[in-house]
Amino acid sequence: MHFAYFLGTMLDAQRRRAIDEHWSTALFPSFWFGMTIHIPSQRHFKSAYWLSAGTVEQRLAHLLSPRAVREACIDTTKMSGNSAFVNYVYRHTITERSSGQSLEIIEKSIKKLMLTPSSESSFYRERSILARSSKFRHPRCYGVIETPFESIIFTRFVNGRPPRMADVCGAIARGISELECITHAHLNNTGNRRRIAHWCMSFFQPWYLLRPKYNHSTLFKHLDLLGQTRNYRMPTRGEFKRKLSPLIAQLKSNALSSPRCFSHLDYLRKNLIQSKNSLFLIDWSEVRIGRIGFDSGAYLSNLFRNSDIQTFETLASKYLTTYYRELPSEHRNATTANNILYIFLLHSTWYCMRKDVIKNAATDIDPAPLGEKLNYLLNVDIRQFQPTQ
Repeated sequence: MHFAYFLGTMLDAQRRRAIDEHWSTALFPSFWFGMTIHIPSQRHFKSAYWLSAGTVEQRLAHLLSPRAVREACIDTTKMSGNSAFVNYVYRHTITERSSGQSLEIIEKSIKKLMLTPSSESSFYRERSILARSSKFRHPRCYGVIETPFESIIFTRFVNGRPPRMADVCGAIARGISELECITHAHLNNTGNRRRIAHWCMSFFQPWYLLRPKYNHSTLFKHLDLLGQTRNYRMPTRGEFKRKLSPLIAQLKSNALSSPRCFSHLDYLRKNLIQSKNSLFLIDWSEVRIGRIGFDSGAYLSNLFRNSDIQTFETLASKYLTTYYRELPSEHRNATTANNILYIFLLHSTWYCMRKDVIKNAATDIDPAPLGEKLNYLLNVDIRQFQPTQ
């Protein structure tokens, strides 16, 4: 143990010296003219394996010139990270003292099993595929540091505001369609080179589907807390178990053999940033190798969560019309509709049947809005998600 630590320390010291020489000459040729903080280009993506995370200065020196970090003022702000497997999210503002030039970087630490890269860090190693994306913009990734128990990812900070989801419905449909097509082609052309990494990233890994969000059968018992009060009939646990469980199992079976792609799976408002005339998609912490249609199901479930049924049906129709129009003809079929409905049901049951949601509804003056959504899920028809002829 002590020898490994000593060896790691020596290697880190040698690496930092090599980085100092390389980055000072390759990325900062104008250092002597007072320009020390430059944004690294995409080809200078930095990947490293360390025994420990080290200090903020050491981590930033890995990405930028150590000399630049020494001569800069670093202001760090802790940001919210609401995923269970996110250790922290920091926003670093690095300002050169002499010129006032600054650079803003987001640092995110993700928990992982020992020696197994997180799905997000694995995705960022193939993130060059997003260079062809024109509908969504994506903040640049500067590098990844892997330690035995965490993946630390560094990306550019995007200055903007989250959009109104109803206003960008069409833009999101075009962006998701493009992403699925680009990443589907990429996975088909990768071959065996990344087979193990892709296997670990599969949405259908048993340990991933055991998460509460996707283990729908554990949610049905919460309905018992709701009861049949205030003259509004709520669906029961038994009804969902008899009707919804077999449907979800069939949808899953159909999805397994359908076309693969990278799926973001987290289309919350906070993960979309409107900046000038561009729509940025950020935070790939939920990324998996899913199926064409999965991201549409994730986005529609978020609309379902935050809208009444009538508004949801209007927005869903608008979204699906644009989405299917943008997809290549070979993917405008019942298989894609199957995948949309599969993720829509998994995410929506999670949003509607969590224990805290059911408890709040049980004491609410008007439980009808939740009851309408539960009845919608119980009686959902796949034809609502199929392309129109």
